[in-house]
Amino acid sequence: MRTKAALWTAIALAAIGGLFFAGIATAAPARTTVSIQPEQTGFSGFVSSSRASCANGRRVHLYRQVGRRWRHAGSDIAQPNGPRFQWAIQVPQPGRYYAAVKATRSCRAARSRVASPQPAPVNLIAPAPRG
Repeated sequence: MRTKAALWTAIALAAIGGLFFAGIATAAPARTTVSIQPEQTGFSGFVSSSRASCANGRRVHLYRQVGRRWRHAGSDIAQPNGPRFQWAIQVPQPGRYYAAVKATRSCRAARSRVASPQPAPVNLIAPAPRG
């Protein structure tokens, strides 16, 4: 009798353990990427992930290098733009910036490359002489 009870207990524990580990395998955080594109007045980019919920509505943080430290310079929410999810942030100062998204329970964190805003266009056409 004890042997039967022990056998059923072992089978039940194995089944519960299998369900536990299967749940962990399927609940792994999705890989996420964030891109950064310099613009004349700031930056824009896209958040991408194999799981749409990891890109749509994701808060993107922009950081600016000040000396040796990185300071928060702004944030935006990634919104649908065609098949991708775009963000855009205006910056008042030149410098080195990167974009990042924080990890969530189901999505991995991501960080872009470092970029600088594009310089303002230079007017190469001289004004006509008055006279």
